[in-house]
Amino acid sequence: MKGSSIFQEDQRHNYLSFNVVTLITRNMAFRIRYKRKKRRNGKRQLAQKDKLTRLQETVDGSHWKKRPESAMFHARQIAVPKEYNVRRHYDTNHAQVYKKYSGKARDDKVEELEQSLKQQQSLFKNVRHVSDAAVKASYIISNEIAASSRPFTEGDFVKKCMLLTADVICPDKRQAFANVSLSRNTIAERINEIAEDIDNQLQSKVKSFVAFSVAIDESTDVCDVAQLAVFIRELMKICRSFESSQHPDAGKNKLVTDFYDLIRAFEIKLQLFQRQIASHNLAHFPNLKSMQNKNNIDDGDLAEKYCEKISKLRDEFQNRFSDFKCMENEFAVFRNPFSVDVNVLPEPLQLEIIDMQCDSVLKDKFSTCQLSTFYQYVDSKYPNVKYLASKIMSMYGSTFACEQLFSVMNINKSRLRSKLSDEHLNSILKIATKSFTPNFDALVKKKRSQVSGSSSSQH
Repeated sequence: MKGSSIFQEDQRHNYLSFNVVTLITRNMAFRIRYKRKKRRNGKRQLAQKDKLTRLQETVDGSHWKKRPESAMFHARQIAVPKEYNVRRHYDTNHAQVYKKYSGKARDDKVEELEQSLKQQQSLFKNVRHVSDAAVKASYIISNEIAASSRPFTEGDFVKKCMLLTADVICPDKRQAFANVSLSRNTIAERINEIAEDIDNQLQSKVKSFVAFSVAIDESTDVCDVAQLAVFIRELMKICRSFESSQHPDAGKNKLVTDFYDLIRAFEIKLQLFQRQIASHNLAHFPNLKSMQNKNNIDDGDLAEKYCEKISKLRDEFQNRFSDFKCMENEFAVFRNPFSVDVNVLPEPLQLEIIDMQCDSVLKDKFSTCQLSTFYQYVDSKYPNVKYLASKIMSMYGSTFACEQLFSVMNINKSRLRSKLSDEHLNSILKIATKSFTPNFDALVKKKRSQVSGSSSSQH
């Protein structure tokens, strides 16, 4: 038993000695590999340093610092255009070719390589420019199709005419016209995008409104679907001419005070007619007088009948335009601030109107310019007067804009185009009655060019 235990102790001792020797051997091997690797890296760094030194003797490094884009030779591009990478690329691929150049000849060669690179880049830029021009033309034609209430399929007809014209006038430019995409789906998409751009322009300008008013009206289309028209009439700056804030139609250049003057004149005429008919005077009604003489109608019966009708008409006018009656003093100030009675005005306006009435420069200007442009000359020391003018100039005097919109709606969504969706109809109406110019350049940037030259020959 004792001999067996001694043998086991010897075995454990030999095993531990073997493990220690193994660890020492592995450690020495690791150190040897590390030293060898360090020596190799040192030699490599020295070689690279020597190479850079030689390169500095043959290459003017200022060219690569100032013109890193010139590091393209023989259609090879450096992935990371750092100075070291450029130098190594030059030394590896081009030193034998270009080392013969020096001084002015070397500068000229670098300039030549730069020009070659720019020509290659301009080729791609020209292709993109042509493609962007085709997309912009597509937007412009789509805008005209919507503004003139033409169906979307008109785009194919327009393109066919363009290609036929190009064949006669400029055959070498035919492909440029063929690249303009004018298919039905493209026209519909372009129109929606233009309408969205108009919405964005309006939303961006809302913050700068000095005053605005809203005109609302309702009608039904050919499918008996209710359509609500909402128009905003804004005044962005008091110095802006009134015409620029108007909608271009029958009410152009008409202020709300102009319409109110017509209403007041008609009411006074009704009072005159009522008094004259009551006194059997038919001077302003020659047809009625002729009918009375022909049919022997009694003067009393005729006066009673028509005086009652005129009285009802007067009452209807007064009820319908009662809101304007409340603003009569404000209208008077706006029409002529130099002749209005200060005592009947609101207190915030009284002192400013007195100062204006004593301002000879403004008084002379009022007599020489139109009312719609006069208030741009009113100084900021009259803030209440300027605010009053802004409010009145932005007011709608009628719903002519809404009526015109419904006329355009009936032209577009007719019996032959009853399937026109509400989304497309809304976009068409925004373009047809727009007061903003679409930003075609911004739309082109958002749109990837779609070339249709492959199918153009079939149109």
